[in-house]
Amino acid sequence: VLIEKGPRWSPDTFTSQAGVNWNLFNTFKDMIRVQGALSDEKQSIESIRDSVQDLGLKVVQAYYELLRQMRLVEVNQKILRSRLDREIYIKTLFKDGARSYSDVLNANAQVKSQQLNLSNLKEGVKESATELNYLLGLPVAEELEIIDDTGKTEILPTEESSLEQARRNRPD
Repeated sequence: VLIEKGPRWSPDTFTSQAGVNWNLFNTFKDMIRVQGALSDEKQSIESIRDSVQDLGLKVVQAYYELLRQMRLVEVNQKILRSRLDREIYIKTLFKDGARSYSDVLNANAQVKSQQLNLSNLKEGVKESATELNYLLGLPVAEELEIIDDTGKTEILPTEESSLEQARRNRPD
């Protein structure tokens, strides 16, 4: 007994099906091979989907890491300004004789430490931006304009809620 399924071409979908000879003498080994190939294809498609999903997750993580680094830089710039103001204040107190020279040196050391911390954080921002560019497939040296709107989500009214509000507020 010989079952013949020949090659077919569908011009609508631009796909083709391969011809396979199935017979009872090879105990349907061809059919089993085809089914195995189909399951391998499904597994490959799922693997590609997983890879795309992983890449999307990595991009989101890199974006939020960049935002975190940028916020840390802002906070540390405020701390640096505060330490600079305190250093100036301690220097004026030292000139007036109300503080010792060790207090001036301590304030100066705190300013220098904060400047070093700030420069390290700025390098972290550059590294995060480079990683995000890499994951997005952009040139690594390209500057990104990052818009931080994480805390400013505006809820827009739906059509139903707008109609309901208009009915409640009508003058009659």
